[in-house]
Amino acid sequence: MMEVTVKWGKEKLRVPLPPLETPVSEFRKVISDATGLPPDGFKIIYSGAVLKDNTAPLSAFGLKPGRTLAIIGLNESLPSPAAAAAPAKEKPTEQSTIEKIRKEMSSLASTLKPELDTFLETAATQEKETREATHTRLGELILQVLLRLDALGVEGWEEARKERRAAVKHAQDMLNRLDDEWKKMKGGA
Repeated sequence: MMEVTVKWGKEKLRVPLPPLETPVSEFRKVISDATGLPPDGFKIIYSGAVLKDNTAPLSAFGLKPGRTLAIIGLNESLPSPAAAAAPAKEKPTEQSTIEKIRKEMSSLASTLKPELDTFLETAATQEKETREATHTRLGELILQVLLRLDALGVEGWEEARKERRAAVKHAQDMLNRLDDEWKKMKGGA
């Protein structure tokens, strides 16, 4: 049986991979059965891209058996397996939301930015496979930050909205820098 690994928070689940002509909407049901999340309650990320078009076949995204993809819960009370099993949380406040945004910014500044800088400085000396894998991994990690920021509700909270806007701009700038430099590398390769 063909399977893929689904990363959900800290969990890794093996789920059956339906035939590649199956639409994404049907694959969502398979993941839903494995996680208990509603089929429309998560985003599927594969190779740095979000599988948004539910009518497209899995083959359109290059999904293959044995590969790993990630899911991120859209409902703030279900962002991970631990949260799904935990009792209901208190309603988020503007301050708790700002703290989450600042935590994402800290992750960008302390971990991802130095990794991105190092990658861009040394990529030309790396083997092609290593360079491509690092590019994909960094792109996915930055995209995950963007998705987590996108999932935070800030309606009616001016300060939280400003903080999230700045964080999204910072993450998007990093992703653009990665992609722009990658295009230059590919053009020069």
